[in-house]
Amino acid sequence: MLHSGERFGSLQAATLEDSFRTNAMGPLLLTQALAPRLAEGARVANLSSVLGSIASLARFGSPSYDISKAAQNMATALLAKALEARGIIVLALHPGWAQTDMGGEHATVPVDASANRFPGDTARAPAPGRLNARVKVPVLRAMGFRRGCRRLRRIGAPVQLRPSPTSRAGPETNKKRGQAMKRSRLTLATLALLAASVVPLAASAADGVSYNYVQGGYMTTNTDTGDADGWGLKGSAALTPNFHLFGDFANQEIDDSSADFDQWRVGLGYNHQVSRHADLVTRVAYEKFDAGGGADFDGYSVEAGVRGAMTPMLEGYALAGYEDGDEFDGDFYGRLGAQVKFNPNWGVAADVKLADGDTQWFVGPRLTW
Repeated sequence: MLHSGERFGSLQAATLEDSFRTNAMGPLLLTQALAPRLAEGARVANLSSVLGSIASLARFGSPSYDISKAAQNMATALLAKALEARGIIVLALHPGWAQTDMGGEHATVPVDASANRFPGDTARAPAPGRLNARVKVPVLRAMGFRRGCRRLRRIGAPVQLRPSPTSRAGPETNKKRGQAMKRSRLTLATLALLAASVVPLAASAADGVSYNYVQGGYMTTNTDTGDADGWGLKGSAALTPNFHLFGDFANQEIDDSSADFDQWRVGLGYNHQVSRHADLVTRVAYEKFDAGGGADFDGYSVEAGVRGAMTPMLEGYALAGYEDGDEFDGDFYGRLGAQVKFNPNWGVAADVKLADGDTQWFVGPRLTW
């Protein structure tokens, strides 16, 4: 139920009540009435909207609809708790700005594309008692660690809203999650050791390649269902001729929304000189993605490849990586980068990360010493 033409200063109690009865009271009371007939482990799906998100509020508009959808989201969370003991899962699904009569002529999501996503979402529902919600963000699979960010889509995807990874999960769930994380860490550590052990320690880095630098610039993430862009910082500091620390931070805003997200990465790298102008590089890192509202994921990655100076004014690298984490399955990716040098200290660097058709770009100035 969406009433059009609402303006601040002329809101009517009848309009607010009508929307609240339809959008909030209706789903709550209907589910209560049907609860005795629901099978154990059933799923209840409420058609929600990002307009009911307090965190994503950007302007005043359609107050009766927005308020009633916010109330519906709370009703969905309460229902999830009420039905938890029977193993019934309750979902809040955001269809996106669909091209319906209510969506209007400027809507961006075809009706069939919106509807076709719902069956997969209910199949990937969380444990009973944990709310799933759709938020107005794209599938940001290339950002940081792809699998965790796959949960976020422009026209919706499950995002478990929780104060911490373990606060609402049962002992068995926490045990399985812990075992999965241990396996992930063991896999990443093994890959890193294998990559680093194929050659002995070298005396220094390749000529024309420095592991002391800082850079900042423009970042963008392009996916098959939505985009985001913003800014990022990257840096590296050599500890010894063969080991260096590195870190990244990026903040991007999702297109056509007020939502944004942060990405962090910090790790240790090992470089071995394989020729005068080329190094074999191995890096292990901790990664974090945070979109607020409980949509945060922790992960780990390892990557290995070659970095070298093609000419005195041009260097590049090619890396293959693997990432895994607490909320997603492991996956492989590729990374390519280059720097054009203006002088020994200043240049312009670019980097692209490729993961299953999704792409993340970075370009900006670099200071090397």
